[in-house]
Amino acid sequence: MKPQPIKICSFGKRSHSRSIKNVKNAFLENPVNVPEDIPTDSMDALENYSNRNIIREPDDMRRLFELVLPTESLWKPGREIRIAFLGGSKKIKDKVRAIGNEWLQFANLRFKYITDPELAHIRIAFNKRDGSWSGLGTDNLSYDSNEPTMNFGWLDADTPESEFRGVVLHEYGHMMGCGHEHESPKNGGIPWDKPKALKFYMNSQGWSAEEVQEQVFDRYTHNQIRGTRLDKKSIMMYAIPNTITIGNFQVGWNNELSRSDKSFIKRIYKHS
Repeated sequence: MKPQPIKICSFGKRSHSRSIKNVKNAFLENPVNVPEDIPTDSMDALENYSNRNIIREPDDMRRLFELVLPTESLWKPGREIRIAFLGGSKKIKDKVRAIGNEWLQFANLRFKYITDPELAHIRIAFNKRDGSWSGLGTDNLSYDSNEPTMNFGWLDADTPESEFRGVVLHEYGHMMGCGHEHESPKNGGIPWDKPKALKFYMNSQGWSAEEVQEQVFDRYTHNQIRGTRLDKKSIMMYAIPNTITIGNFQVGWNNELSRSDKSFIKRIYKHS
């Protein structure tokens, strides 16, 4: 793999208290985000909290936290998602908008760009000190109205076209509810050489060991994944040099939507 500066995204900022709010917003937006087979008492706790803002007993909080992992973050098909920019030049914003909208060729969603951030579901910032990241799907609804939900920390007029495309498509993918492909449990996942990978990401990203575990090594459970196999060409896949894996496994820089990306987003946001 040709060496180049490693710039990768991380998931949007998470907090313990926001996790429960994420479950509530996912359920209110699209009830299919919650597994059908959850226990009756857990569903009762979720409905009371979501619709009435009531937690009736201490065990209900535990039940809600147990729903954090199996709950998805998909928007309701047909949804209009309001997006506002927090700064950025007109040229850069126009380019972000045009590239991000390419997802709409395959998904039954609508993006409406507005000027008032407080009325937006998605708020895109360009903070150069904060890397590139996005909230996941309906988790974006849990952010305060004055907070960014997506950031492009290194995009500017000099960013190569292929890199610009890859970063924007990737973060918009997160915003629509797509997770990181390298965290898929399908096909055995990535054969990491963990000591080398840990050192690599700590040095290149400035992450702690705990952050590397969360952003790189942690994998979804099978009931969190709708895909059928690991897609090395996915826009949601990190570039991975073979120097941090076991064997001859590596992934190049993906800057376009793969065939699987398109079919996946069509399936989860299909037209009624």
